[in-house]
Amino acid sequence: KSGMRITLMGLISMLKQEVQDIALLKPIVSDKKEYGEDIEFFTNYFKLTQDPKNSYGISVSKIKKEIARDNIEYIYETLLEQYEALLNRYDFVLCEGVQSLELEEFLDFDINFEIAKNLQIPVIEIVNGYQERFETIKENITYIIHQSQKEGVQLLGIFINRVSNDILQKLKDMSVEVPLFLLP
Repeated sequence: KSGMRITLMGLISMLKQEVQDIALLKPIVSDKKEYGEDIEFFTNYFKLTQDPKNSYGISVSKIKKEIARDNIEYIYETLLEQYEALLNRYDFVLCEGVQSLELEEFLDFDINFEIAKNLQIPVIEIVNGYQERFETIKENITYIIHQSQKEGVQLLGIFINRVSNDILQKLKDMSVEVPLFLLP
Protein backbone atom coordinates (compact mmCIF):
# COMPACT_ATOMS: atom_id res chain seq x y z
CA LYS A 1 0.00 0.00 0.00
CA SER A 2 2.62 2.57 1.01
CA GLY A 3 5.49 0.87 -0.79
CA MET A 4 7.24 -0.30 2.37
CA ARG A 5 8.23 -3.71 0.97
CA ILE A 6 9.65 -2.38 -2.28
CA THR A 7 11.50 0.38 -0.43
CA LEU A 8 12.93 -2.17 2.02
CA MET A 9 14.05 -4.33 -0.91
CA GLY A 10 15.92 -1.37 -2.38
CA LEU A 11 17.50 -0.39 0.93
CA ILE A 12 18.59 -3.94 1.74
CA SER A 13 20.02 -4.36 -1.78
CA MET A 14 22.06 -1.18 -1.29
CA LEU A 15 23.18 -2.16 2.20
CA LYS A 16 24.19 -5.69 1.14
CA GLN A 17 26.80 -4.15 -1.17
CA GLU A 18 28.57 -2.62 1.84
CA VAL A 19 27.43 -4.60 4.88
CA GLN A 20 27.65 -8.37 5.21
CA ASP A 21 25.31 -9.29 8.02
CA ILE A 22 22.02 -7.39 8.18
CA ALA A 23 19.14 -7.88 10.59
CA LEU A 24 15.58 -6.62 10.24
CA LEU A 25 13.52 -5.36 13.15
CA LYS A 26 9.85 -4.46 13.10
CA PRO A 27 9.54 -2.92 16.58
CA ILE A 28 5.74 -2.95 16.61
CA VAL A 29 3.54 -5.43 14.79
CA SER A 30 -0.21 -5.71 14.52
CA ASP A 31 -0.09 -9.28 13.25
CA LYS A 32 2.97 -11.46 13.88
CA LYS A 33 1.80 -14.02 11.32
CA GLU A 34 1.61 -11.42 8.54
CA TYR A 35 5.00 -9.97 9.46
CA GLY A 36 6.39 -13.49 9.71
CA GLU A 37 5.59 -13.94 6.03
CA ASP A 38 7.39 -10.68 5.21
CA ILE A 39 10.49 -11.57 7.21
CA GLU A 40 10.52 -15.04 5.66
CA PHE A 41 10.50 -13.43 2.21
CA PHE A 42 13.35 -11.02 3.06
CA THR A 43 15.35 -13.73 4.83
CA ASN A 44 15.13 -16.08 1.86
CA TYR A 45 15.52 -13.49 -0.90
CA PHE A 46 18.56 -11.78 0.65
CA LYS A 47 19.92 -14.89 2.41
CA LEU A 48 19.84 -13.20 5.80
CA THR A 49 21.14 -15.24 8.74
CA GLN A 50 18.70 -13.78 11.25
CA ASP A 51 16.28 -16.02 13.14
CA PRO A 52 12.84 -14.70 12.14
CA LYS A 53 11.66 -14.94 15.78
CA ASN A 54 14.08 -12.10 16.61
CA SER A 55 12.72 -9.83 13.91
CA TYR A 56 9.67 -8.34 15.60
CA GLY A 57 9.08 -6.64 18.88
CA ILE A 58 5.83 -5.84 20.64
CA SER A 59 2.26 -6.29 19.44
CA VAL A 60 -0.14 -3.38 19.14
CA SER A 61 -2.41 -4.95 21.76
CA LYS A 62 0.49 -5.24 24.25
CA ILE A 63 1.41 -1.59 23.63
CA LYS A 64 -2.15 -0.49 24.31
CA LYS A 65 -2.13 -2.42 27.60
CA GLU A 66 1.18 -0.91 28.70
CA ILE A 67 0.09 2.63 27.80
CA ALA A 68 -3.17 2.10 29.70
CA ARG A 69 -1.03 1.10 32.71
CA ASP A 70 1.00 4.30 32.17
CA ASN A 71 4.02 2.09 31.53
CA ILE A 72 5.39 3.47 28.27
CA GLU A 73 8.94 3.10 29.57
CA TYR A 74 8.50 -0.68 29.44
CA ILE A 75 7.88 -0.41 25.71
CA TYR A 76 11.02 1.63 25.06
CA GLU A 77 13.18 -0.51 27.35
CA THR A 78 11.97 -3.71 25.67
CA LEU A 79 12.60 -2.34 22.19
CA LEU A 80 16.03 -0.98 23.16
CA GLU A 81 17.07 -4.35 24.61
CA GLN A 82 15.96 -6.15 21.45
CA TYR A 83 17.64 -3.60 19.17
CA GLU A 84 20.91 -3.75 21.12
CA ALA A 85 20.88 -7.56 21.09
CA LEU A 86 20.56 -7.51 17.29
CA LEU A 87 23.20 -4.79 16.98
CA ASN A 88 25.63 -6.90 19.02
CA ARG A 89 25.09 -9.85 16.68
CA TYR A 90 24.77 -8.17 13.25
CA ASP A 91 26.69 -5.50 11.37
CA PHE A 92 23.59 -3.43 10.68
CA VAL A 93 19.99 -3.40 11.94
CA LEU A 94 17.30 -2.03 9.66
CA CYS A 95 14.14 -1.08 11.54
CA GLU A 96 10.82 -1.01 9.72
CA GLY A 97 8.41 1.66 10.89
CA VAL A 98 4.91 1.18 12.17
CA GLN A 99 1.97 1.40 9.79
CA SER A 100 -0.96 0.79 12.09
CA LEU A 101 -4.06 2.96 11.85
CA GLU A 102 -5.30 1.20 14.97
CA LEU A 103 -2.26 2.42 16.90
CA GLU A 104 -2.23 5.91 15.35
CA GLU A 105 -5.81 6.46 16.49
CA PHE A 106 -4.89 5.32 20.02
CA LEU A 107 -1.78 7.50 20.46
CA ASP A 108 -1.44 11.25 20.52
CA PHE A 109 2.17 11.19 19.25
CA ASP A 110 4.11 9.74 16.31
CA ILE A 111 5.36 6.38 17.55
CA ASN A 112 7.92 6.00 14.74
CA PHE A 113 9.76 9.17 15.75
CA GLU A 114 9.52 8.23 19.43
CA ILE A 115 11.08 4.83 18.74
CA ALA A 116 13.80 6.37 16.57
CA LYS A 117 14.57 8.93 19.28
CA ASN A 118 14.78 6.27 21.98
CA LEU A 119 16.96 3.97 19.85
CA GLN A 120 19.00 6.97 18.66
CA ILE A 121 18.69 5.96 15.01
CA PRO A 122 18.04 8.00 11.85
CA VAL A 123 14.87 7.53 9.81
CA ILE A 124 13.74 7.31 6.23
CA GLU A 125 10.04 8.02 5.83
CA ILE A 126 7.66 6.70 3.18
CA VAL A 127 4.64 8.62 1.93
CA ASN A 128 1.96 6.93 -0.13
CA GLY A 129 1.21 9.31 -3.00
CA TYR A 130 -1.44 7.16 -4.63
CA GLN A 131 -4.37 9.32 -5.73
CA GLU A 132 -3.18 12.13 -3.48
CA ARG A 133 -3.19 15.80 -4.41
CA PHE A 134 0.06 17.73 -4.48
CA GLU A 135 -1.06 19.84 -1.50
CA THR A 136 -1.72 16.73 0.61
CA ILE A 137 1.68 15.23 -0.18
CA LYS A 138 3.35 18.57 0.53
CA GLU A 139 1.58 18.73 3.92
CA ASN A 140 2.82 15.20 4.72
CA ILE A 141 6.38 16.17 3.81
CA THR A 142 6.18 19.30 5.96
CA TYR A 143 4.75 17.30 8.88
CA ILE A 144 7.50 14.66 8.65
CA ILE A 145 10.26 17.27 8.56
CA HIS A 146 8.70 19.17 11.47
CA GLN A 147 8.31 16.00 13.57
CA SER A 148 11.90 14.91 12.95
CA GLN A 149 13.18 18.33 14.02
CA LYS A 150 10.84 18.47 17.03
CA GLU A 151 11.96 15.01 18.20
CA GLY A 152 15.63 15.56 17.38
CA VAL A 153 15.70 12.61 14.98
CA GLN A 154 17.93 12.65 11.91
CA LEU A 155 15.79 12.38 8.76
CA LEU A 156 17.83 10.83 5.93
CA GLY A 157 15.14 11.25 3.29
CA ILE A 158 11.53 10.78 2.28
CA PHE A 159 10.35 8.26 -0.30
CA ILE A 160 7.14 9.28 -2.01
CA ASN A 161 5.66 6.24 -3.65
CA ARG A 162 3.03 5.85 -6.38
CA VAL A 163 3.18 9.50 -7.42
CA SER A 164 0.98 10.45 -10.38
CA ASN A 165 2.76 11.90 -13.39
CA ASP A 166 0.80 15.16 -13.22
CA ILE A 167 2.33 16.13 -9.85
CA LEU A 168 5.75 14.51 -10.27
CA GLN A 169 7.37 17.70 -11.57
CA LYS A 170 5.87 19.83 -8.77
CA LEU A 171 7.45 17.48 -6.24
CA LYS A 172 10.78 17.56 -8.08
CA ASP A 173 10.71 21.35 -7.93
CA MET A 174 10.08 21.47 -4.18
CA SER A 175 12.85 22.91 -2.07
CA VAL A 176 13.15 21.01 1.20
CA GLU A 177 16.07 20.31 3.51
CA VAL A 178 16.00 16.51 3.04
CA PRO A 179 16.27 14.38 -0.09
CA LEU A 180 12.98 13.38 -1.71
CA PHE A 181 12.92 10.09 -3.58
CA LEU A 182 10.01 10.01 -6.01
CA LEU A 183 8.61 6.72 -7.27
CA PRO A 184 5.89 6.92 -9.95
